This record gives sequence, structure tokens and C-alpha cells, in this order.
Amino acid sequence: MSVVARTAVRVALPLLLVGGLYLVSQGYSPGGGFPAGAVLLGAVLLVHTAFGYDRVRAVVRPRVLEVVEMLGAAAIVGVLAAGLPLEGSFAANWIPLAPEQTLRSGGMLQAFSVSELVEVGAGLTIVVFSLLGMRHDWAEDDEDGEGDESGEGDA
Repeated sequence: MSVVARTAVRVALPLLLVGGLYLVSQGYSPGGGFPAGAVLLGAVLLVHTAFGYDRVRAVVRPRVLEVVEMLGAAAIVGVLAAGLPLEGSFAANWIPLAPEQTLRSGGMLQAFSVSELVEVGAGLTIVVFSLLGMRHDWAEDDEDGEGDESGEGDA
């Protein structure tokens, strides 16, 4: 990558991360953990594209990411299930609501959103880097001459 592209990534990366933090902190509206996780993946992909795999190798480790994804999924279930004993129904809001336009005004949804960020960010990173690492061509080889465009193999 050129110096201009790398400099652009260095400028854009903090803005993307702040945007992702905004989405997760205002999780009940307008975004949440899913778009924040997608933004996190976008930031990792930007660094990978501009600086190469060596710069993201510490973050993109399948064994670690799988554990992080499972912890995020367990946290989502835990946040939702905590409503059952505390408030009497699954996914009930068990965290007291704060005044409007504050970070805690979403109640339980804020904890859900952070858990979702962890799960989605790790899951999407696993999927994308697994696909990037694939070297297999899924198209079948045409060894027997059938299917050629000349029509000579047709009966």
C-alpha cells in the first residue's frame, strides 16, 4: 500500500472506532451491538488491507476469537435469562433505567448491546478471515470436455 493509503487508514481508524463505540453505547437507538461489531470488523479489515496480515495477526487468532465469541454468546443469554429470577420473565429489564439521554438510560439493553458487540465482532471476524484464508477453488474442473461453449460435446 502507498503512504497515502496507510495515512488515510491511520486517520480513519480512530473515527471508525469512536463511531463503533457510539453505536454500542446508544445500543437501543439508533444501533446496537450488531452494527458496532460490523464496524469493529471493518476496522480490522482496514488495517489488514493497508498494513498486511502481520499487523492484525495478534487480533485474528481463531482459537482466541472462538472463545471470545462463545463468551459473548453466553453473556447475551445471561443478560436475557437474568430477567427471569429478578423480574419474573425472560428478557425483562432488570437494570434500573437512568434519566433519558444518558448512557444507562437503556437499562438492560445496554448490557445486551455490549454482549452483542463482543459476539458479533468476534463471529464476523472469524467468518471473514476464514474466507480470506481459503485457497480452494469450488468450481469443478472440466476434464471430460462436457460443457464447453463450442457445443461439440452435445449429443
